[in-house]
Amino acid sequence: MSKGKKSEYNAISDFRRREFLKKLGLGVSASMLLPFIPVLSASGAECPIGKRLIIFYTGDGNNGYNWEPNGTGANFQLSNVHEALNPHKSSLTLLVGMENVRGGPGDGHIQAGASMWTASQATDAPAGISDAIVKDPDSNGRGYYANTPSIDQTIANGVACYGDSPRKSYHLGVNIGAERTRTRVFQQGNRIPTHVETNINGILKDLFPSDLPSMPGSALGYREKIFDTVLFELESIKNLAPAADRPKFDQHITALQSSRQRLETESPPTNTNTCQSPVIDTSNWNGLEHDRQLKIMIPLAVNAMACDRTKIMCFQLNHSQNDSDDSDKTPLRIAGDGNNYSAYSGFVHGEQHGGNTLNIDRFYSSMFALLLQKLKEVPEGNGTMLDNTLVVWSRDLANGSGHGSSPIQTVLAGSAGGQIQTGRVINVNNEPNAKLFVSMGRLMGMQNFNSFGNLRGNSGALTQFFS
Repeated sequence: MSKGKKSEYNAISDFRRREFLKKLGLGVSASMLLPFIPVLSASGAECPIGKRLIIFYTGDGNNGYNWEPNGTGANFQLSNVHEALNPHKSSLTLLVGMENVRGGPGDGHIQAGASMWTASQATDAPAGISDAIVKDPDSNGRGYYANTPSIDQTIANGVACYGDSPRKSYHLGVNIGAERTRTRVFQQGNRIPTHVETNINGILKDLFPSDLPSMPGSALGYREKIFDTVLFELESIKNLAPAADRPKFDQHITALQSSRQRLETESPPTNTNTCQSPVIDTSNWNGLEHDRQLKIMIPLAVNAMACDRTKIMCFQLNHSQNDSDDSDKTPLRIAGDGNNYSAYSGFVHGEQHGGNTLNIDRFYSSMFALLLQKLKEVPEGNGTMLDNTLVVWSRDLANGSGHGSSPIQTVLAGSAGGQIQTGRVINVNNEPNAKLFVSMGRLMGMQNFNSFGNLRGNSGALTQFFS
């Protein structure tokens, strides 16, 4: 565009130029860009806008060996627990034999919850906190949160471009109980749990606030005009900038021009996602069965990520300890399922629950499959949104009643933008979960990331993961 030409679509007229520069990495980091504008790093390189992280957590252990697939490498069959994932088999990577290394005060559940996504040990609860908050039925001390952030927060704060969405990360959950040490596994930092939103009104307000612009996610022409506007603004400002700063502008302009050319060759999305707040009847939210809540939450979350409301999303389904003593929890409710899960409040605590345990695992698997299907329904580039996402599903114990730390079976999906060879089983031979977290950080763009947590310092990444 030539100097002096007016922008054809004044989509950013409300942005002050200083703020505009910040949002392009030319100043201090800013909190958001308009949806679908490629976010640029301070070096001028294009941020991996399609690269996203989703963590799917279901706690309190599982029948670990019932999760284990039959076979190795690319020649494997999913277990009957994961039958719902068969349509997505080529997009999966199954890690067999991970160890959730843990330590510190508290019983196995409290330790496992503290270390699950932090790779750090539980700490002693501060004086003055009631036993009800840090309750340990095995009397092994007053276990409390770890003193390090969880991997989702480390990535959100460690890669600058992930902070350019309105929310660096978002956490939502179903029937997880009041906040206490055994019900929160994601942490902002030193013994500070991350808030997990369970109310649909809160989720709608957080992910689709009224002050964000409403944009149709499938409007290719609209997105092209946004590119043109940004290019026009950059070229206009470059002419006013000191000569020493102009090469950085040129880097940004080149990256944006390249992105716009790729946009023109993409097939327009065929899904009906929009970036407007959907109309949802929230009046009977608490009365809905938990699978029906998830069937609303999951598409809503995928829609929000497609609209770049956040690039990091965490789901929590239950927590790290047997629920029989939690008065604020209700039994798991699945529509049309007549099984009685109330004896242990609906969640797995050990093999003695037999068929119910397998039913719960199959239920979780079906919800994970729904998440993958919704990601696949969003076209993106030469593939789908799932191709540009890393999805990680894991639990904190090998079994609930035995408090086993291994084997922790982990299911991953997506290739994080083509970085992972999917459709295979990897036996990690009792490697610590810290290595998985280091691998996740690297896949999300954290360079020279070799250590995470305080239980396995400088663990490095899973070499099998990148081979």
